[in-house]
Amino acid sequence: MKLTTVQLTRTATIAFVAVAVLLVPFNVPLFWHAPEQDSFFTLTPLGSAVLALLSLVFLSFVFWLLELKSSWLIAWLDGWNGLGRAWIITLDIFLGWLIYLLLHRLSPQLYYLYYMTLFDGLPLKWVIGAEYDLQRFSAIVLPGPKERLADFLACTGFWAVLSFTLLLHRADPPKT
Repeated sequence: MKLTTVQLTRTATIAFVAVAVLLVPFNVPLFWHAPEQDSFFTLTPLGSAVLALLSLVFLSFVFWLLELKSSWLIAWLDGWNGLGRAWIITLDIFLGWLIYLLLHRLSPQLYYLYYMTLFDGLPLKWVIGAEYDLQRFSAIVLPGPKERLADFLACTGFWAVLSFTLLLHRADPPKT
């Protein structure tokens, strides 16, 4: 079953908001006391609004890609029931997390290009480093207190992939 754009948007929004609500209690200090190292809190209100809009567009693209992947897998598993379906759903979740982490890894370049429009003198350069250590990975994946707003949103998005994928599979029950 192919979801309409409205259904897809609603499903992605429900998944993201549900996870965000669950993670907010861990991060109340982040919202009350702006960390000095978080560049988001140094932007003007207009700059912050545009950055939030840019993030929303980027996340929409990510969830659109995830829906394409899930639609393909759902069509492939049409008629699968029981353990076979559970394996496909598990594969779908892990592929979704892999896609999300890959795009998250590339996103600093997108944000740097935006910052170049805000701040004079920033040179055009590649800002994505080769390292992606365990500490950085755990800041994205593990729920808990975060030091930066970007880490909170990345963690929220990571876990929203799980709920989004499960909602897509629930919207397409197995054929009997």
